[in-house]
Amino acid sequence: IPAGDGGISYVEWARAFRVDPIDGTLYRVGVLFGMLAGPDGATMTRLDPQAVDVVVRVDEQGAAVVDLPMPAEIPAAGSVSPWPEASVDVPEEIAVAAAEQSSAWGADPKVVEGSHGTDGWRVVVLVSDAVGNRWPMAVWINPSGSVLEPPWQVDD
Repeated sequence: IPAGDGGISYVEWARAFRVDPIDGTLYRVGVLFGMLAGPDGATMTRLDPQAVDVVVRVDEQGAAVVDLPMPAEIPAAGSVSPWPEASVDVPEEIAVAAAEQSSAWGADPKVVEGSHGTDGWRVVVLVSDAVGNRWPMAVWINPSGSVLEPPWQVDD
């Protein structure tokens, strides 16, 4: 498969919105996802959400994706709860806690934005891997500065 013209893209978030059984071990999973993309790591644009179907095999050895994603229709508005609106005004104690949590995944954590929800903060942190690539990570922090279980919800 030929490479693109360069640039960088990340899947910022992904959520399963539907699971349809195919047979005893295969399932078609609808996945809604959002991406960040740009010509370099400093100039990123949040793209409109997209949807794909992924076929997953589940057996006694675990679960595995068995083919490339296939285009799917985006679910109706309201079928997947949106993230809270992003802000760069993350309180210092929340930013420090998020940077500490993300350090398990990489070095030189940098808080780039946060969203305040009802139970705490979703903070996006960039971390560097062993060769210097920067990766976005989402860290959920409660008001006391400890890890918060992400409050993901899918409306029925």
